[in-house]
Order: sequence, then C-alpha cells, then structure tokens
Amino acid sequence: MTEDHSAIETNSRSRTALSEPLPKQATISVVVCAYTEARWGDLCDTIASLLAQTHRPDETILVIDNNDSLFARASAHFTTITVVVNRFGRGLSGARNTGIEESSGALVAFIDDDATLEPDVIACLVEASQMPGVLGASAYIIPEWVGDRPSWFPDEYLWTVGCTHEPSSGQVRDVRNVTGAACIFRRRVFSECGTFCEILGRGKSSVPVSCEETEICLRARLRFEGETFVRDERALVYHKVPAMRLSWRYFLLRCYAEGLSKGRLRNMLPSGAHLGTERSYIMHGLLPALSRALWTGFFRLEASSLARSSAIVLGLGAAAVGYAGSRFSSAFGTTATP
Repeated sequence: MTEDHSAIETNSRSRTALSEPLPKQATISVVVCAYTEARWGDLCDTIASLLAQTHRPDETILVIDNNDSLFARASAHFTTITVVVNRFGRGLSGARNTGIEESSGALVAFIDDDATLEPDVIACLVEASQMPGVLGASAYIIPEWVGDRPSWFPDEYLWTVGCTHEPSSGQVRDVRNVTGAACIFRRRVFSECGTFCEILGRGKSSVPVSCEETEICLRARLRFEGETFVRDERALVYHKVPAMRLSWRYFLLRCYAEGLSKGRLRNMLPSGAHLGTERSYIMHGLLPALSRALWTGFFRLEASSLARSSAIVLGLGAAAVGYAGSRFSSAFGTTATP
C-alpha cells in the first residue's frame, strides 16, 4: 500500500461526481476488526448480532490484528465467516484496510468488536447509503455501560467512549463524517480516494488517538464535490463502555488524544477542507451545556452538575493542549508524541 492510499487529496482538479447509482441489490461486505482475547465475549456478541440481521451481509470478514492466539481461536470458532490476519500496519486503520482488500461488496461496512446491532441496522445503513448523493452512512451509537455511569460524565462527551453525543431525531441527517463503531461506505470511496490513513487511529501508542474516519470522509468529500455522508438515527447500535473508560484519567487522556489527532489532521488538510464541525460543537454544544450545568450546580446546589461543568471545562482544555502541541510540533518540523 502506497502513501497515496492514505493522504487527503489536494488536487482540486481531480474532483468528480458520484454519478452512477448503486443497484437495488448491491452486495455488502461487513468488516469487524479485533485485537485482544480480553474482549472475546464482546466479539461473539457482535458476530451473533450480525448473523441475526434482517438484511444479511453477503460476506462477513473478521480481521485479527497482530494476535496469533486470537486468530487461531476465532478461525476455529467462527466457521461461517472469513477470518484473516491484518496484512498492513498494526492498528485499526491497517486492519480495516486489510478488510477492504479482502472484501468484494459494492458496499463495505465496519463494525466495532464490542458493538451489538439491532436486527435492522444493516438494512437501514444500506438504504441510507443508496440515497442519491450519499457516500456513506453511520448508525446511532448508544452507550452500553459496563458498570455505573459516573455522575460527572456529560452527554456532550459521549464521543470519548465511541458513542453519538447528539440527541436522536429518529431520522436520516447529514453529517461531516461517519462514526466508526458502525458505518458503511460505497466501495468507490476507497477505489478512488484510497483507504484509511495509518498515521491516524489506534495503533501501538497507549494514547487513544483517532480521526481516521474524519480524514477519509473529508478526503472523499473533496473528491466527490457536492456529495455527503449521513447518519441514520433509526439504526441503533449499542457500544460497550467498560469500567476502565469511566475514570477521570481516561476521560482527560481521550480528550487530549482527540486534540492531538485533530492537530495532526489539520496539518494534513488542504485549502477547502476545514474543521468547522469542531467550532460548532464548542459554540452550540459545550458552551450551552456548561451554562446549564453551572446554573443547576450553583442555584440548585447539585454537586453532580458542578462536577459535569468541571468535566466540560477540563475536557476542552485537555483537547486544546493536544491540538496546540500537535500544531506547534508541525510548525517546527517535529512530530508531537504522546
């Protein structure tokens, strides 16, 4: 795989329109990536929910990322799906790219190994992705708390645990980029824009960096001018949130990593691509939430509201530190390291 497969397209003259519609009976491939036996039970639940879909995928591919023991166990257990090893760089992006290369469907979906789907999710995603001008779609991701949710944890930060942070409309709505826990792409996105960028996303680092979905969606939107991505909020997916992700330490680390990732992404962006979604999130999401939490905390003397206001401020601060560090390092020709 060359670097051309994992970098934002900067040549605006190469923009094209996604002209041809998909056939009504388009084939669909589903890719699940796994790397640890510690989530074996979760993985079994994920595969079971895929096999119970009302719209069964034409092929399901399980990619094992650098874990020989897990590969042997999965190969013996999952006999009705394809199980392969990651052929590219260690991490989620490399594993997904292996799934893309291994698959053959006109539509390629990605499901996290700790997510379970309502029976109509694949049907909804296929329907949404076949709408005119749509490059891909994601589901509405709901947290499945493993343990008690902390009282300080704000809804506006559900993205830190891989879930949708906006209230559901129950409809299909335009979004800048899909959510990785459950999403689908037209294959032409990969054949013409390249695959997931392996310098973004989870890999060897202990810092939970991300933004590989944001990067490829921005790249596709530049390539296919006027096309979009959507979220089908009728498609419900439950994403497990383990206890280790419910600590202040993980929360702040994840916020820092998001800022770091967005900084790296901004360094890659050409003119014409931007991070306006983040500015809107701060202005129309975080600041109103902070005002509500402070009002409730001070005037109703609710300790949990004051704790949530602290989380909003500290999370934003951690993200700003990560973003500034990445941008500063790039300006001086170095790489921001966790």
